[in-house]
Amino acid sequence: MIHTHTFPNGFRVISETPQNSIRITAIQVFCSVGSAMETDNTRGISHFIEHMVFKGTKKLPSSKDIFNIYDKIGASINAHTEKSYTNYEVRCHDDYVKECIIGLSDMLLNSVFSPQAFAKEKKVVIEETIRLEDNNDSRIADMYDSSIYRGSSYENPIDTFSYHGANTLQHDQVVQFYRMFYKPANMGLSIITHLPFSKIMDILSKCEFATTPVSEPSDCLPKLISQYAMQLKPQYVLTTHKGLNTIQLMVGFRTCSQYSQDKYAINLLSNMLGGYMGSRLFTTLREKHGLTYASHCNTCYYSILGDFSIYAETDPKKIFLNNGDGKGVLPLIIGIIRDLQKNGITQEELDIAKTNLHGSFVLSEEANENACFYNGSKLMLYQDGVQFTPYNKRYETHYKHITTSDIHHVIKRYLVKSNMTVCLLGEHVPTVKKLKQICEIID
Repeated sequence: MIHTHTFPNGFRVISETPQNSIRITAIQVFCSVGSAMETDNTRGISHFIEHMVFKGTKKLPSSKDIFNIYDKIGASINAHTEKSYTNYEVRCHDDYVKECIIGLSDMLLNSVFSPQAFAKEKKVVIEETIRLEDNNDSRIADMYDSSIYRGSSYENPIDTFSYHGANTLQHDQVVQFYRMFYKPANMGLSIITHLPFSKIMDILSKCEFATTPVSEPSDCLPKLISQYAMQLKPQYVLTTHKGLNTIQLMVGFRTCSQYSQDKYAINLLSNMLGGYMGSRLFTTLREKHGLTYASHCNTCYYSILGDFSIYAETDPKKIFLNNGDGKGVLPLIIGIIRDLQKNGITQEELDIAKTNLHGSFVLSEEANENACFYNGSKLMLYQDGVQFTPYNKRYETHYKHITTSDIHHVIKRYLVKSNMTVCLLGEHVPTVKKLKQICEIID
């Protein structure tokens, strides 16, 4: 059963009983702030604050004091920053839920941002972004986002080494941003636990998530930028990076927002193309032609836009040709897209994709943190009044009744040439002219 509640100060909670009997509780606190809320002079600030809230409060003056709460009960704690939110995750035994929630409330609402910890953590964040510079998956994803979300608040990386140059973030600036966003009205807690909701409410009502007064109206918070540049023709993003033995490729298309019903058919199409070993990508690129070890499809949705992407990594010599005579990776991917435009999908493909998705959904229910994240993201990232579908009812509600006509509709609407972005990252990348000759055969 799912319970929700909003406290007078605006802090929200959603609680659900897990599908399994294991006495493990998943807790996730969402703060509605991420890189999409940043301006040019605050790039990377959301990610930096995620680091700083682990560095101490008045009650817990050091990171060691904070970690000790979770270490001594065998709990795990982690966090990550995304473009629309920052998420703090805890997994613990049911007996220790109170300690974990109280610890999170103090950590997130009472961080002191000591100048000493601030200076030290800036160095740590720089080290993390240096690692991202060496992560080619991250590099091509940033290249892709800069084009597919061009002109919107989602086009910039969450954090990157270039954000930490001479004009780096200042202490007062970071503290001001923290105080603006880290307040109960901008936060919510999702929990999957065997504890009764009355117990969760009792814990929350006595901790600072619920007792912290409203400091200012929530409508004073900066708003997410809703504009984006129109895309009227294919975009090509090529980056040369020395020392790479492979070439990475992404072919993607702009799609719908998180509020559109089209996203369910797009997700099913993505599963059909790259979600399992019998998918079109795996069969064509790996089984038939032996061209790739890694290929997949992905979908992503934000408040104003979304995307559908195809990824592959291969030997640079095989990007266009296979052993000098057959088609290489890019022509084959474009051929798959062209075939979808002309012929669509079969009923058999749809049936397999649906049963595969249904099975994977059921398997995902085994881990409480999956439903915890799903519930919290719906609570915090979707407007009030949007229909909420329970985690274990997603397939029956949104996917079971999708038809081949629904899939054909999203193919014709979104997988079109004017919507397309093509990205390549490698030591030797081809010319745009060469890419156009291959890619622009699609409608």
